[in-house]
Amino acid sequence: MKLRIYNKSGTIRVETEKKSYDFYEFHDGMHVIPPEGVYRDREGKRPAIVTFFDGLIAPLGSVQNMSLVDKTWLNMDMRKDSGAPPSVSKGWARSLAAFMDAATPYLPIVIIGLLLLYAIATTDGNLI
Repeated sequence: MKLRIYNKSGTIRVETEKKSYDFYEFHDGMHVIPPEGVYRDREGKRPAIVTFFDGLIAPLGSVQNMSLVDKTWLNMDMRKDSGAPPSVSKGWARSLAAFMDAATPYLPIVIIGLLLLYAIATTDGNLI
């Protein structure tokens, strides 16, 4: 699923989300995605798209009214009362996942480099 976040500064941030969460945390607070706010490809070949705007809890396509806000708070209260951890996608976790996804191809080179540095650092100066 692609998350598009339109900021008040006129920039757009696009994130790829592989898991569905109850809440999404962005720089302006928590957001919720009702089913009518998710746009899907007719053939199902492309990822779903959800569009958020700064200051609105609900995404484009779903109406933000007191009923939605009350449902969001009720869901949060029920999770708190039942002791279940809330399913929240945090911004730093999504950034870390994107970095790790980009760094994965270079991981073997980094590990070999660290092993070579460790081997050089632990020798007594005699390389042979």
